[in-house]
Formats: sequence, structure tokens, C-alpha cells
Amino acid sequence: MSGRERRCRRKLGRIVVDPATNHLFVTGAASDSAIVVRNEDGSAVKSITGESGAGGMVLDGSTLYVARCGWSVIDEIDAAKLAKTGSISAPNIDGTCDLAEAGGALWYTNTSNHLVSVTLGATPTTTDTGVLADGELATTPAHPDWLVSVFSEACIRVYDVTDPTAPTQLGTTFAPQNADAINDITATPNGADVLVASGAPYELLALALPGLTADGVYPTQPYPNSVAVSPDGSLIAGGTMSYYDPDVWLFPAGNSTVRTKWDFGSTNDTLYPHGLAFSADGSRLYAVSQGASGTGVILHVLAAVTLPRGSVGLKTSAAAIVAGHAVSITAHLGTSSSNHVVSIYRKPANGVRALVKTGTVGPAGNLTVTVRPKANTTYTAVWGGDGSHGQTTSAARLVKVRVVVHAAARGGYRTAAGVRLYHYSAACAGARHTGCPSVPRVVDAAARRPRGERTGRGPHRRRLADARQRLATHRRGRQALARRVLQRPCRGRRAAAHPLHLPQGRRPSREHVRLGALPRDGVGAAGGPPDGG
Repeated sequence: MSGRERRCRRKLGRIVVDPATNHLFVTGAASDSAIVVRNEDGSAVKSITGESGAGGMVLDGSTLYVARCGWSVIDEIDAAKLAKTGSISAPNIDGTCDLAEAGGALWYTNTSNHLVSVTLGATPTTTDTGVLADGELATTPAHPDWLVSVFSEACIRVYDVTDPTAPTQLGTTFAPQNADAINDITATPNGADVLVASGAPYELLALALPGLTADGVYPTQPYPNSVAVSPDGSLIAGGTMSYYDPDVWLFPAGNSTVRTKWDFGSTNDTLYPHGLAFSADGSRLYAVSQGASGTGVILHVLAAVTLPRGSVGLKTSAAAIVAGHAVSITAHLGTSSSNHVVSIYRKPANGVRALVKTGTVGPAGNLTVTVRPKANTTYTAVWGGDGSHGQTTSAARLVKVRVVVHAAARGGYRTAAGVRLYHYSAACAGARHTGCPSVPRVVDAAARRPRGERTGRGPHRRRLADARQRLATHRRGRQALARRVLQRPCRGRRAAAHPLHLPQGRRPSREHVRLGALPRDGVGAAGGPPDGG
């Protein structure tokens, strides 16, 4: 995907934090016409309007420079007064609409996929350097004349831009460690590394500056799209577009062991590219996601320092149910907080974790949902935490689901007093159990193979194999019970043995057995299948 295509599809531009005011500046989609300003706790301050196409931002003292894609201009905003004070010409500003400051100039990419410099001063001068670039840009305060750029989502280059009209290349690498689809980069404050988030591999890459050699990894899950470093360089944050895995990961710098990770609670609520930023003191991590609808813009304020867990419990109305029956799942938030939102998740046996419900707890702190699981399922509750508590997950609760199996003996020659009579031969009690009444087995629909599992692959195949094993166990138990009954001969009138169950060459027996007392339905009965899953 080209830089222009990514720009046209984006819902989030950039996030910039002002250490002087602790304000958070956020730009959105290319079609938006405002810059959203928030306090450090996420509460609203105001929106700066008239900023169509606002994308990349750079804060220089009290001036916020804002790149406006498609408008060929960079606006100047007074970060204290939150008002526009001027504009600088930026012909053909395009690509990912990123903006950086290095070598005393602003830098952006244009429609020709070239790096362009704009000198700062009374009379800004714009220069198309001809250097290829169409992606993300990064700088470091340790080397104010260095500029890191991305081209074609896989090529990373480092330039010395002391001369803003003629960048000098210091290092280059293509697809480092097979990285492709680079979504975000940032440089550490000490200038040691540039950190890379790309769709693959599933980790953040650290490349040493300026030579761009491998300098470590921070493992995540699919698909990394955001990276941020705390102002003091002690913490590394990574974000992923993961439907079934955590969304944000926090690492100590130089340590590949994750310290904390957060899940936003919904399969569709994934992180936007460039969706992470630290507060000025590094105590908070800001993350912008798509919300449960998958199309919204939600700001999360996460505690980047270690916080105590809250109190979240979970209980079920029953520990075991029959397939198709209902069970109530109740999450309880025991922590007094302004955040009253709790999410309940399920994980079926051999299945994947999925959201059941997200909602606000009631006055008693409870959130309840009624479900009808078709297999053994484990439930958990998750609370996102607040400024004083970290994200908290309840203890898991397992609900066992018993499979329903229907069985009815075939044949029989008559019914007497509500009891069906069947013939059998003496061989039924033998080792091969021939000549016994046959019993077909039908598993209740709740335990049958779900639609779409015809291929028999992966977890579906395992579930089908488990069901067959349970049915085989059930059949052996029924046969053993039948043998115990059949070994007690009953007196009865002479009658022809049923031809379907009479072994070849054997004469009809005068013995018969009453099987009417055997249950027609087995629900987790003795000899029946174990708890379903």
C-alpha cells in the first residue's frame, strides 16, 4: 500500500504531548477539520477547528507545527493559547503526512515521494531534496541533525541534514530481520536506537543508530503497528492490531520480557497505527483505538508505572449444565473507581478467547449476562483499571456442558404392559456379542459438528474426535449393561427369533429379554459420555 493510500484510509494522524501544559494534541482522519486537545487524564479541553487534513505534528517550544495533507501548508499553533497564529507553505505535502524537525528545518514527504525541507525563520525556504521517502519520519534530541526516514514500507535510512538542501546518508537497511509493512518508527532519546513496528515479524525491532544494525527485539503478537518510548528512555511501548491478543505491550528498555500488557476488551477494538504516546513524566501511556464498533476513535489512558490490581470477581449460576440450557455469568467490581466498565470473556475448550459482553456495572457492582454454551467453556472478567489501579482480570470459572445422547433399541416383536420385548440368542452374552438387540446412537444437535466444520481441520477436528471417543465410551457402557441383563434368562413363550439379530446357522431361541427398563435417553448417566466440551 502506498503512502498516499494509507493517508486516505487513516482515522488517526498523530499524538503529541506538551510537557509545559500536559496537554495532549491528537489529529484524526484526513477528512477531519480539527485538532483535539485533552488533559493528561484524558478529559476534554477543546478542539482547534479549521484544520482540514491535519496529520503529523511537531512541538518546538510553545509552537505546534501541523502538517495539512492535501492543502500544501503547515499551520502554526500557539500551544498555550490553543489558537492558530500562522501558516508556512508546504507544496504537495502528502504521503503518510508525517512531520519532523531536524537540522533547524521541518521535514515532510511530497507527492513525488521525496524528502522536502522547510527552514524555520522569518522567511522559510522550501527545498525538494530529491531523496526518496514516503513513510514515517523520526528524530532524536541526542543528535538534532539526524533524520530517520522510511521508503516503500521496508527501507529505512538515516541522514545527516545539517545542510537541509543536501542530506548525507549515514546508514541504510532493507527489510531488517525480514520486517515488512513498516507502520511506525521512533528514536530513543539517547540516540542509541531507532525502534520499528512493522506488520511482521511479530515484534518491535531495535536498530542501532546510525548504522541500523540489529540491537534487540521486543516480542509482541500480530500485528505490530505502533511504538513509543518514554521521555527518559526507560520504557518501550508497542501496539498491535490483534483481534484475539493484547493490544498494548510495555517493556523495560533493553529487556525483552514484557512488564505489562493491556487488552481493550473487544475483538474489533484494535489500536490505530501511530496510536501510542507517553505523558511528559512517563507515568501514563496514551493509546488510541477503534472502539467496539471498529470505526470509532477511543482514547485510553494507561498507567505506565506498576499499580496495584483492583478487585474483580466472577461467579456462575451453575458449574455444569446440559447442552442447550442457560447459565448466568456475573462479574463483580469490588474496587471503588470512576471506571465502572467491565468486560466478560469466554474461551470454549479447544477454542479462542472472545468477548461476551462489555458494560457498566450496576449499583451493587455487578454485570450479568445469560449464555448457552455448547461445550465446556471458561469465563473471565476484565476491568481496565484507572489512575490508581492496573488492569485486573478475575479468576477463571469453568462451566461444564454435558452432551445429550438419545438411544432407542431397534426391533422387538411386541409390547406387553408398556414394555418392549426383544429376542436374543445365547451368543449375545459371548465374546463377540452377536445376536443382541441393536441400539442406534444420535447425539443432540448441540453436540453435533457445527456448520462450517466439514473440512475436519484444526480445533474442529479435535472436537469431532473427542465427540466420537465419548460416543464409543457410551456404546461400550450400554453394551456392558445389556450383557448384565441378557445373562439373566427370562422365561417366555416360544417365538421366532428376529431375523435381523439371529446369527447365521442358529435356530431360534426360546429365550428373550425385556429391555424396556433400559433408559432411552442418557444424560451424563453411568456408562454415558463424560462432560461435553
